[in-house]
Amino acid sequence: MEITPIRWPDFMQIYKLWMRAGLKLSEKETERQEFLDMIRLNGDSCLKLVSGGKIVGSAFGTWNGRRAWIYHFAIDPNFQGKGFGKILLGAIAKILKQKGAKKINLGVLVENQKVVPFYQKQGFSMVDDQVVFGKEL
Repeated sequence: MEITPIRWPDFMQIYKLWMRAGLKLSEKETERQEFLDMIRLNGDSCLKLVSGGKIVGSAFGTWNGRRAWIYHFAIDPNFQGKGFGKILLGAIAKILKQKGAKKINLGVLVENQKVVPFYQKQGFSMVDDQVVFGKEL
């Protein structure tokens, strides 16, 4: 197993991983552009987990100078429950802490509540004093 930064040529393999993992995705071209932007702006904390030459995990770790966020965290369903997610989250947390982050946020879609126990095991807790808003531009 190896954890390395995500690079542009990884897009299709990671996009297929997201689909297998059941992530709610935007249109493919939107995902492609956001993929490029994420690795351009946060290249050292956007990581992939590789096993047997195949990308089996991915996550975008971002740092804006105040808070760190994790987006598109995915582990191939065939590799879930084997500690891969814990290892990948730990690697991202280490990098984000080195950048100065004191807190990491991540979101879980309402229809994906099955992942909540995993994040709780990793030390994440629900933020009960916030409501997250979004606006399409």
